[in-house]
Amino acid sequence: MSSSGKTLAKKPNPVYLKIGTVIRTRRKALGMVQKPFSKKIRLAQAQLSRLENGQQGMRFDVLLRISKALNAAPSEILVEAGL
Repeated sequence: MSSSGKTLAKKPNPVYLKIGTVIRTRRKALGMVQKPFSKKIRLAQAQLSRLENGQQGMRFDVLLRISKALNAAPSEILVEAGL
């Protein structure tokens, strides 16, 4: 928290942000909003939001669930993110 009592937003990690942007873009292209998508991949909506905004990384099993829900291989997501 800052001295004013407000919680400071975590600065996005550039690599996480690239992956999160790909996930968000692909999710939206499928016409899915966060809440049903987060249920489909068994994550809290807040956690999905942090992933998409580059504020949190993910374990490989989470990437696998997300990839499956997006009809993509994990490698496709990483390549599209420029990694």
